[in-house]
Amino acid sequence: MSERQKFPIVDRVLERKENQQYSIREATAEDADRIADIQYESWLETYPDPEIGITVEDVKRKQGDIAVKRRKWKKSLEQKEENRKTFVIRNENQIVGFCVASKGDHQNEIHALYLDPKEKGKGAGAEVFAYALVWLGDKEPAKLSVAEHNKKAIQFYERFGFHQEGAGHIYEMGEGKQMPLIDMIRQNEK
Repeated sequence: MSERQKFPIVDRVLERKENQQYSIREATAEDADRIADIQYESWLETYPDPEIGITVEDVKRKQGDIAVKRRKWKKSLEQKEENRKTFVIRNENQIVGFCVASKGDHQNEIHALYLDPKEKGKGAGAEVFAYALVWLGDKEPAKLSVAEHNKKAIQFYERFGFHQEGAGHIYEMGEGKQMPLIDMIRQNEK
């Protein structure tokens, strides 16, 4: 069974793409600054949560210096890896989001999906995520982790066939602060 037959949402998203103002391509080192900025802004909007004691200051501290983040992204993108790709999605003006995915021998993984906070809810996340899933293919299951308190993201991934798998794990934020993560998996046909 093909990726598109098993997960019809991927088909629906990609069909809508033809009518959207977005384009998707593999990231280059020149995209590093914008990718780092989007990740930083997304973290600031998504991860602070008073119920678990994570503040904006905690997130800023964990993200560190944006200039360092930009250099790390540039170095990472310069090292082309056949089984790991970063895809960027652009509107007519600039990159508005990105998704990092890797193919494994027994399991694929989505490492990151971040959007410019101003683009959330407009379909860009679904488009770049569907694009990455098609690239991953349907031979191996796909795994990702998501903050337990990020209910919108959990629902988003569920629409693409992901479900909670196991007990999850803890992401250390520093200074004794922890963010619980949920591991989600989507089984594929072998």
